[in-house]
Amino acid sequence: MNRRNLLPDVLKSLDRKIDLVHIDSEHDYNTPKKEFELIEPYLNTNAYIFFHDTD
Repeated sequence: MNRRNLLPDVLKSLDRKIDLVHIDSEHDYNTPKKEFELIEPYLNTNAYIFFHDTD
């Protein structure tokens, strides 16, 4: 597992859906958007998503 693939690798290893996500990455538009798109299929229907410092 390398740092570049860390999020996809962690998501694939989960054995249940995610209830809460806090995305605090680069302070641009595209990086948090890309991370959300990776995470979205793993979210419960009523999951909470928090974004921090995005433009």
